[in-house]
Amino acid sequence: MRFLVHAGICLAFAGAPVGFAAIAAPSPIVTEEMHAVPADRAVQVLVAQSEIKSNINPSNIAVATGGGLLGGLMAASQNASRTKKAEALIEPVREALMDFDVDGLALDTTKRAFAQVPWLQNAPVSFSKDSSPVGKSGSLDTIGASQVAFVEYSYDFSP
Repeated sequence: MRFLVHAGICLAFAGAPVGFAAIAAPSPIVTEEMHAVPADRAVQVLVAQSEIKSNINPSNIAVATGGGLLGGLMAASQNASRTKKAEALIEPVREALMDFDVDGLALDTTKRAFAQVPWLQNAPVSFSKDSSPVGKSGSLDTIGASQVAFVEYSYDFSP
C-alpha cells in the first residue's frame, strides 16, 4: 500500500519583491519574518476518499499508434480492462481495511507533525472530506483564520 501526501500552505503576502534580484537569490519558502506574523493560522486535513482506490498504469497505445480515433479507442479499451482487473485484485484489501480509520490516522498524524512546527503548534486542526477547489474555498470562508494550511491525503493500491 502506498500513501501519497500532498501538502500546500496557502500564504499571501503583499509587497513581495519583484525583479531579477529577487529571482537570483534563492530564499526559504516561508521566511522567519513570515513565521512571526501576528495573524491566526489554521490547518485543514483533507481525505476525500471513503475507501482505498486502485491505481493502474494508463495505456500509451494511442501514442504508439500515432493517435487518432482508433488509437484512442484501443487505449480506452485497454485502460478499462486494466481497471477491471485491478478492482478485482484490490477487493480483498478493501474488505480488510473496511474498519480501518484512515480519516482518524490522517488527522492524528497531521496534529503530531504540526505540533513540532513552532509557528503552527497552536493552530486549530479541522477535517474535511471535500478536497475540491470549491470545498477549499468554502473552508477559507468558514475557518475564519487569515492563513490556512491544507494537508491532503490520498491512498491507493497498485496491483
